[in-house]
Amino acid sequence: MEEAQPLPAYGVHRRYGADPRALTASLCDAGWRVFLLGRATDKEGFFAQAAASLPLDPPVQSPNWDAFNDSLGGGIIKRGEPAVAVVWEDANALAKWDADAFSVAYQILADAVFVLADPRFMRGRTTRLLVLLT
Repeated sequence: MEEAQPLPAYGVHRRYGADPRALTASLCDAGWRVFLLGRATDKEGFFAQAAASLPLDPPVQSPNWDAFNDSLGGGIIKRGEPAVAVVWEDANALAKWDADAFSVAYQILADAVFVLADPRFMRGRTTRLLVLLT
């Protein structure tokens, strides 16, 4: 039986082949607020999944990366939780079918990890963000 990998403290990490629901349960048990981002194969699908599952504030009205970046940070900040995780189900599907969209989405999520952890940007109310790509 394969031993489960320990959960990282924050950042963007690959867990390809892992069961997203099992990861979600493990994260919840460890005290994380978890959001399951569903599978997408193109930019529009990614935005539909993000709108349905992520804490976006304000809501994103169209597939616009700048708006998504602002909205994701705003939604996580508004929740005020110390530890937030995003489990991205089958992230490879977007990488395979729309590499440009995957690249931008990945970069936005990675940037959010560091912005949300920086007390200079967060006025002392930081959030640990963990993104797991399955």
